[in-house]
Amino acid sequence: MERRTTAAFSTCFLLWTCGRVVGNSTPTPVTPTSCYYQGVRYEPGETIYETTGCLGGGAMCDEEGNLIQWDNFGYKCCLYNEEYYEDGSTFEDEHGNTCHCRASESGEPVPPICDTTTAEPRTERPRSPSAVSGCDYDGTHYEPGETIYDVHGCDGYGAYCDTEGGGVVHWDNEGYGCCVYDEDFYEDGETFTTPDGTQCHCEVEDFSEPVPPRCNSPTLPPGVVGRTSAPQIPRAVAPTPTPFPLGCEYEGRSYAVGETIMDIPGCEGHGAYCDQDGTVIHWDNFGFGCKYKTFG
Repeated sequence: MERRTTAAFSTCFLLWTCGRVVGNSTPTPVTPTSCYYQGVRYEPGETIYETTGCLGGGAMCDEEGNLIQWDNFGYKCCLYNEEYYEDGSTFEDEHGNTCHCRASESGEPVPPICDTTTAEPRTERPRSPSAVSGCDYDGTHYEPGETIYDVHGCDGYGAYCDTEGGGVVHWDNEGYGCCVYDEDFYEDGETFTTPDGTQCHCEVEDFSEPVPPRCNSPTLPPGVVGRTSAPQIPRAVAPTPTPFPLGCEYEGRSYAVGETIMDIPGCEGHGAYCDQDGTVIHWDNFGFGCKYKTFG
């Protein structure tokens, strides 16, 4: 009875040990997992989406099954007035100058090259021997003191080749030689009207930091057109004058009581009208009656 029990135990132990050794001798191959994006399965190395251009981007499933997303952020593009332009594109700025985008070798966003309307065409001239060799900008050589690009206006900017060190010097106006009112710049000699009807004129004596414009207080109440007193009537027949609104004046034009001055529809629309008291009333939508778009 004891021998039978021992034999059975030895046989079971041998089978368990052998089975374990055989099981570990063949490793299970490990395969990379797939990627899931918006409910769709993608294989390792597969492109999920790709958008070209200055604001392009994309996503892919890498070889290890990880979701990789990227974007351009203006790579190899030009940046002007907070807008990107493709390499090789040509556009016209707000002053009517022709601008050409030539991307830099580093790929970082750079300003375009704009030809001013008053500038003479650039002609090649022999380089004179000098201790300063000049500047190289976007593949073009410029002599010391030569303008590389120049954008006029209160928000203008530009670059030139330094006469001493031969480096490229970048500059911007920041309102120099202009007037500033309510955080807006105005050119020298420009006339404008404030929201309360005050006439302002920009006068700059020299090219200096931004100065306030010269504003004249309105001689009439804001928005009122015509006389400020009742007409003279012979006393013998003059009844007591009844006051009535005379209308509104806005940017040099007269509007009747209740008349719409401007009306721009849409979620960001705004407008103005002449109310019963002869006052210009401004309004805006602030998104009223609109739905917000969600992305993702």
